[in-house]
Amino acid sequence: MEANLFTANSGTTIRFLTALVTLGRGRFRLDGAPRMRERPIQDLLDALVQLGAKARSELANGCPPVQVETRGLRGGRATISGDISSQFLSGLLMAAACAENPVELLLRGSSFPNLTWR
Repeated sequence: MEANLFTANSGTTIRFLTALVTLGRGRFRLDGAPRMRERPIQDLLDALVQLGAKARSELANGCPPVQVETRGLRGGRATISGDISSQFLSGLLMAAACAENPVELLLRGSSFPNLTWR
């Protein structure tokens, strides 16, 4: 499968969809309006890579457009900042429910405990 997804000005949409498309199989490109290209997403991409996805910022600046190549989300352990965007964590938790293996999320810079999804 291949899909080019346009999220307009919705930061929530692009962050949740970036995590969710890792559950699929294929190549996905996510982009939005010009303002979206200034919205950070790198911490989410880094966590998804730690869980087995191939996800990157197309312009190598940590912002959309995002490219994801996937054959499902393997699972495992990922570290993510707990104080940049709660949307990163929300997207990861939604995807973790369907990962092939348990997911353990370690939150740095936050007072939250480590989360494990089994």
